[in-house]
Amino acid sequence: MNTALAIVGIVIGVVAFAAAQDDLQCIENPTGEVSLNVAVRGIPGQQGPQGIKGDIGSRGQKGQNGDIGVQGTEGKQGVVGPGGPVGAKGEVGQQGVRGMKGSSGPIGPKGIVGSHGRQGDIGATGPRGNPGRAGFPGPKGLLGSPGDLLDSAQIQSLTETVVSSTAPKIQATVMQSITEVEAKVKVLNQALREEVMIELQALKDSIGSLEIVESKKCGIVGPWRRVAHFDTTNNDTCPPVLQTVLNPTTGQKACGRRASTLGCDLWQVPSKGLYTSVCGKARGYQSGNTLAFFPYHFPTYNQKTLNSSYVNGISITSGNLGRHIWTFAVGRTELVTGTSADAMCPCALNPPQTSPPPFIGDNYYCESGLRNRIVFRTAWEDVLWDGQGCFTAGNTCCARSGWFHRQLSPSSDGIQVRWCGYAGAATTDIPTDLVEIWVM
Repeated sequence: MNTALAIVGIVIGVVAFAAAQDDLQCIENPTGEVSLNVAVRGIPGQQGPQGIKGDIGSRGQKGQNGDIGVQGTEGKQGVVGPGGPVGAKGEVGQQGVRGMKGSSGPIGPKGIVGSHGRQGDIGATGPRGNPGRAGFPGPKGLLGSPGDLLDSAQIQSLTETVVSSTAPKIQATVMQSITEVEAKVKVLNQALREEVMIELQALKDSIGSLEIVESKKCGIVGPWRRVAHFDTTNNDTCPPVLQTVLNPTTGQKACGRRASTLGCDLWQVPSKGLYTSVCGKARGYQSGNTLAFFPYHFPTYNQKTLNSSYVNGISITSGNLGRHIWTFAVGRTELVTGTSADAMCPCALNPPQTSPPPFIGDNYYCESGLRNRIVFRTAWEDVLWDGQGCFTAGNTCCARSGWFHRQLSPSSDGIQVRWCGYAGAATTDIPTDLVEIWVM
């Protein structure tokens, strides 16, 4: 009964719900019976235990392909995998085409001179030649008995006669022999020919010292021999220690210093025997700032000895700088400018305000090629030590010039000629076109 009432209540509730929804429908049945199926869902109970997993169903049909998705971002580079094993060696390829010839390399260094070849066989004897020239005079004979004593006038006359008559004959004979040798030397190879020609020139210079240019040298008659000489006005070459200097206007040639700092350029010549007299001369030109004996006087330079650069000029000595013979000095200007008295020639001032070093005494010449101001050029227009070109009042430098003469104790020491300066040649120089030294 209770159940039926519950069902009726549910039906009424449903009808009421339907009415509330304005969706009423009349159901008619001829029998008058109404069959009502009602599913009643109760309140969900607690979840039961999980059932046993059923069998996997059969695979369904493949669905249609979906649309292509958006391209994803590029992933990071993966880790480099380990290297694979070395592959098998491939077959040798075909030979390539030959390349073009390369350019020639530089010439290699000169090889070592080979040893001399064996001496050739002796040739057949040639025909007898013509008689040779007379040889040199034989050795000196034994001392004869004492003769009559000669006075000085007879001795001088006899000496002059012997020297003037004998020396030229000896010289002519030797020079002729040298000329013949020179002709034969021309067939030698270049290197050997140059070496032999140098030796022949030295022999010529030695024999040339027998030449008597004058019957007297420095007022003295005797057997003078020339030990040093060059004259660039006759196209002579400069000594190796000097360099050629040219007058840019006239092309005149002279020999100048090579030194780049304070110091001297030394030319050494042999004396060729015993001597007691020295006679000589020099001809030069002032170039740049020349200071006479200033290097000796000024403490900064402190050139206090004969073997130092005590002068701006030419110093002539003998015996490894042990004995002074002559000095050719070059002063700054003829007139004193400022405090330059120590850079002037002693003879340029009246009275003198400077002096030469004591170890040269009065054995010197001094002159300047400029009058009153320094000009950094070569004063080609005024030759030094020639007795000309001293224009300033009170200047007596031209009174001492020309040939010099020194009488010395007997010696066979060589002669040293030095070109000296307180600085390099670019600052101070003495271009020289003539040096001539005789000894007896």
